[in-house]
Amino acid sequence: MKKDWTKRFLVFAGSDYYPSGGAEDFVSSYDSLGEARENFEIIQENACFLNWWHVVDRDTGVIYEEGVLVNDQAP
Repeated sequence: MKKDWTKRFLVFAGSDYYPSGGAEDFVSSYDSLGEARENFEIIQENACFLNWWHVVDRDTGVIYEEGVLVNDQAP
C-alpha cells in the first residue's frame, strides 16, 4: 500500500521492541495538526504494538507532538 507523504503534518509511530526505523515508521500525513491528533487517537486504539509516536511538521521539521504510549498488549 502506497502511503501519502504529501500533506504537511507527518505521523510516525512504532514499537521499541520491533523498530522499523526512519521512513518505515511513517504512518500517515494530514493537512492540520488537529487532524493529525484526531486521527492518531484512532490509530492508537486499533494498534497493539505502538510504543511511541511523533507528529512532525514537514515544512519546518518541528516535532509538535511526541510521546510514549502505554499499551497492555505491547511486547
